Amino acid sequence: MKIKRKDKTSINVRNEILAMLESGNYAVGDKLPGGRELAETLGTSLLTVQSELSSLAATGLLQLVPNSGTYVSVNWHERLLKYTVRSNYNNFEWMPEYRKMLHDISPEFYPSGSFRRAMIEIQGIVQSHRNFQNYQDLTPCLDCLNADDRRAVEKLAKPFTFNGQILGIPLSASPRLFFYNTRIARQYNIKIPHGSWQWPEFLEMLNKLPADMPGEDKFHYGTSLNLISNVVLRSGGCFFDPSDPADPVKLDHPDTIKGMKSWYDLKQHLKVPPANEGDFRKFLDRFIADKAAFFIGNRINIEYFKAAGFDHYDVIDLPELKPGCNYSAPAMEVLRIRRECPADIAARFVHLALSTNYQNFFYKHHYGFPVVPSAYRYHQKITDRRDMLFFENRANIRADYIDGFPGLLSITRKLVEELFSRDGDFVENLLEVADILRRLIRLNFGNIDANEFEY
Repeated sequence: MKIKRKDKTSINVRNEILAMLESGNYAVGDKLPGGRELAETLGTSLLTVQSELSSLAATGLLQLVPNSGTYVSVNWHERLLKYTVRSNYNNFEWMPEYRKMLHDISPEFYPSGSFRRAMIEIQGIVQSHRNFQNYQDLTPCLDCLNADDRRAVEKLAKPFTFNGQILGIPLSASPRLFFYNTRIARQYNIKIPHGSWQWPEFLEMLNKLPADMPGEDKFHYGTSLNLISNVVLRSGGCFFDPSDPADPVKLDHPDTIKGMKSWYDLKQHLKVPPANEGDFRKFLDRFIADKAAFFIGNRINIEYFKAAGFDHYDVIDLPELKPGCNYSAPAMEVLRIRRECPADIAARFVHLALSTNYQNFFYKHHYGFPVVPSAYRYHQKITDRRDMLFFENRANIRADYIDGFPGLLSITRKLVEELFSRDGDFVENLLEVADILRRLIRLNFGNIDANEFEY
C-alpha cells in the first residue's frame, strides 16, 4: 500500500510527538510546546500538528485543556495506539536501524519499548502465552509463504496454536549453549569438554574454581523457566505432555524430577540466592572483566561481546543429565497481534516480519536465526566457529515442553519459582505442585485465559 505524501507528513508528526514522550523529557502532567512551536520545529503546518494532537488526545495519550495547552496524560504508556509495535529492542544499539527499516517499508509502524500494550507485540516465548485470548488468529497471514516455509513456521508456532488458531508466530529462534571465559578456564586449569558431556563434569569444573570466588561469579544461576527448562530437557523430561490425556502433567516424572533436583542442588552448591533478569547484565559485565566464569546463554550474547570488544570467551553444548538428550529451550521472539488491530494492518506486518530482509536483519545482529527456511539462501557466511555452533544446534531446540495448557503456564512459572525459594524436601514439594496442576486441569483451568495472573 503506497502512502500519500500528506499521510506521510501526519505520520511523521505523530512519530515525533511519541518520541518526545519516550525521551523522558516530558513527564506525566507536563505541558508540551504549543502547536505553532511544534509546527515550526517539525517543519509542517499548524493544521497538521493540531490534527495529530487531537488524534492522540482522543486515544487518551494527551490531554487538551482549553485556553491552556496540551499535557501528557496519566498512564500514557498504557494506551493502545493503532500502529505501535512493542518489543525490548530499545536496549540494543541497532534500534535506530530497526526503526528505519520499518519506516522505509511502512512509516505508520512505530516501534517502542515504552508502551506496556501495543497493537503489535513481540515478546519472549513464556510471556507470549499470557492473555492469549486477547490476540487474533494469524493463520490467514501465512498465505504469503510457500508450502515448505509455511510448514516450518507452523511447526515452530505449535506452542502458540490453540484450537487450530495460530495466536503467535515465532520470528527468530536461537538455541542456548554453555558460555565460558577462556582466561579463567586457563588460569585454573579447567579442562573444557568437547561434544557430549555430562552434568558431573560441570560440577567438577565448578569445583576447580577458587573457594573464595563468589558463587554468583562462578555461574549465573536463576529460577526462570527459560533456564530450568534446559536442564529438564537435558534430563529427558518436560512439564506437560498433552498427548497423554490420562495424565498430561509430567512435572513429577522421574526424568523431570532428576533435572529439577539437579538444578536445586546446584543452588545449594553455589550458595547463592536465585538471580533475577536484571542481574544478568551485571553478570555479563563481570564476565567481560574476567571476574565471572560460566553461564547459559543464547546467540545475542555474541552481539554484546562484539560491541564491548570482548573476545576471550567460547561456547560448548550444554551438559546432559541423560545420555542422548541434547535438547535446549529456545530463545524465541514471538509476534502477537491484538484483536483490536485491523486485519489489513496485521497482515501487512506479518508479511514484513516473515520477509527475507526482516529475517536477515536479526540474523546479521546475532539475534537468533530466521524461522523461514528460504531466507537462508541470502545469509552471509558464518566465519566465527562459536557462532557456527549455535547454527548447528538449531535442530536441537524444543519448545514443546510447555505445550497444551496455556492458561497454566503463568501459574506453573510462579509455582516453580516458589519451589526453588523454599526450604524442606524439594522432591516432596515438587510432587505437591504436580498434584495442584492436575487438579487445575481437571477444573479446566488449563484452557482459560490467564488475565488475572501476572508474569
